[in-house]
Amino acid sequence: MTIEIVRTHLSLFVTDPDASALWYADVLGMHESARGETWVMMAFGSKHHDIALIKAAPGAQQGGLGLQHYGLEIAGDMTTLRQLYGMLLSKGVEIVKITDHEIGNGLYFNDPDGNRLEFFLETEHDDALAKERFKAAGAPSRNFNLDPLFSWNQQMKAKNFADYHIRKWYSFTEETLANETGQLTDGEPLFKYVIAAAIHNPYAGRFSEHLDELIVDSPLLGQEFGRRIQELAAGRAIVSYGKACLVGSNGEYEHGNAFLTNPAADPVRVALGGGKSWVPSTGKRGAPGVTIDIPLAHKDALYVRSHYDTISVSFGDGPAPDEVIIIWAFATRGRLHARLGGLTVDAIKGDNGLT
Repeated sequence: MTIEIVRTHLSLFVTDPDASALWYADVLGMHESARGETWVMMAFGSKHHDIALIKAAPGAQQGGLGLQHYGLEIAGDMTTLRQLYGMLLSKGVEIVKITDHEIGNGLYFNDPDGNRLEFFLETEHDDALAKERFKAAGAPSRNFNLDPLFSWNQQMKAKNFADYHIRKWYSFTEETLANETGQLTDGEPLFKYVIAAAIHNPYAGRFSEHLDELIVDSPLLGQEFGRRIQELAAGRAIVSYGKACLVGSNGEYEHGNAFLTNPAADPVRVALGGGKSWVPSTGKRGAPGVTIDIPLAHKDALYVRSHYDTISVSFGDGPAPDEVIIIWAFATRGRLHARLGGLTVDAIKGDNGLT
């Protein structure tokens, strides 16, 4: 007899049916249709269920036998598949592979328990021809390059500075004429400057082993910071510096640090007429308006105690979840009335960045 398949459904053993139900609702757009003490039924549409999530026995491990993957044929076109790819990346879903099957393309990914799923886009819609092509090609599973297409709030934004999209530049000037107890300055006023850029993070919401999109053009970004501090300082000599990053909630702290490596810092040193010491640095993840304290130290001799200082800044509109704010701070002298001893400015050797 011929069996006519009208509909299929899938049953999966999972570690936590409740957690898996939330994942399937978020990633696949399913809804809960029924539940019991140890299971949750999920559906795509009006049918009673399409995927059953059943609590596995304690200590159960995924084995080499059994389900290899569950394919979900999608309606739409290549743009749809690219949008689904972007959605999976933005949600941090593990991507297994993307393949060309001759008669369609498959986007494979794992659920939280490692069960493999596939979004399949059929590109040959004549069933007889599809069978013929599929057999002749040997049912191939070739690697396929697919560019993700992100939704409006995660899409790649137009580049307006080298390989970056910079939404906004910030600059601040602080002039201090007396210390905290009212003692007037012992010499010139202390000027502190802050320059920052809110930059779109192309890696927001996804893991990438390589961060080249942030690093490669960072020397050009360093040159621009250097140009801007020269302009802001208006001829005043800079003797201290520091740097920091604020990473939006969809990014990794590592994304901010990618902008603060030596290739990015060296052009700033050049703009200041040199800098022997390493640049003190800090950073964190945060929401718009978060405050960060940027450390400052002498640019030629880190052990000059009088120049250990900070400046606190916040940005009312950043960082957005998909942004990194890169910050540089500068000062024209050490603290007012510094009197804690240590290496003095007039004793700097300037040959090793420390003394």
